[in-house]
Amino acid sequence: MAGAQRTDSLFAGAAPVPPARHFRGAEGRTVRFLAHWSFLLVLVCIAWFVVLVRRDVAAEGLARIETTRSRLDHGPGWVDPRWEAEIAWNLAQYEDLDPEDREAVEALAATLAELSFVAEVGEAQVLWPDGLRVPVRLREPVACVRVGRQFLTVAADGMVLSGLWSAPPVCGSGWLPVVLRRAGSELIPVPGEFLRGEMVADGLAVAASLWNELSAAHVARLGRIAIDAARSREATPEEPGCALFLEGRRIVYFGRSPNLDEPGETPVSIKWASVGTALDRLEGEGAVDWDVADVRWDHPEMRLREIEGG
Repeated sequence: MAGAQRTDSLFAGAAPVPPARHFRGAEGRTVRFLAHWSFLLVLVCIAWFVVLVRRDVAAEGLARIETTRSRLDHGPGWVDPRWEAEIAWNLAQYEDLDPEDREAVEALAATLAELSFVAEVGEAQVLWPDGLRVPVRLREPVACVRVGRQFLTVAADGMVLSGLWSAPPVCGSGWLPVVLRRAGSELIPVPGEFLRGEMVADGLAVAASLWNELSAAHVARLGRIAIDAARSREATPEEPGCALFLEGRRIVYFGRSPNLDEPGETPVSIKWASVGTALDRLEGEGAVDWDVADVRWDHPEMRLREIEGG
């Protein structure tokens, strides 16, 4: 159990972060990440940047887009509150725009597209006389990585998102899992760049499947976890492959990560259902305490924790 103890130290001193402390309007939000992205629906992953228009009467009544006044309108999905300030700072670098100057408007939209948390930018629309609206598809984090004593969030495609956290941030009723990187890696995660390597890619695939497959109640019960996918591609009946380190010195053996699509591998939905079953066994009537749960099979195998001094 040395591995579990080592992972417990990963969270040492990192106090739980209540949703209301870092996220405005977090109560009542859906816990799961919604995976459907579309410019046609203004849903969880669609944000609207509105740069207000001010009419300058002294300048012969010509409308100008005032870039120092902006607003981020978004749905109920996860949004780092610091992103709005980052958007405002970038837009403020532009002089007031002529709404008829399409080249200048497109340059402003291109600036938004370069932000780490922006996945795609739609066509900017001038809203007379209110402002400029730019539809943007935002990335949502599925996990985080450790950088020194802090953490950066990471999207499913490996893009590192801006904004340092003192502890793994809360999303809904659960924490973002920490994806472990290879020991001694000289590559420091940088916002706006993609994380590389099989270990990280496999770990992110497991993290993304967590939000898609695990129920809200089980996400809350799971607590803070770390995902070690270093041996995900080497899984055999004897080699457990990917390991999930839970609080309380518990380990879940997960086998291969879902992005590998290996024939004969237990479907990821069944694996997470087995994780839910193992979590349920910890509470309620007839509860049992386990320290290892192997969910690589259709029916999870659990090793009960030995009673100290027994």
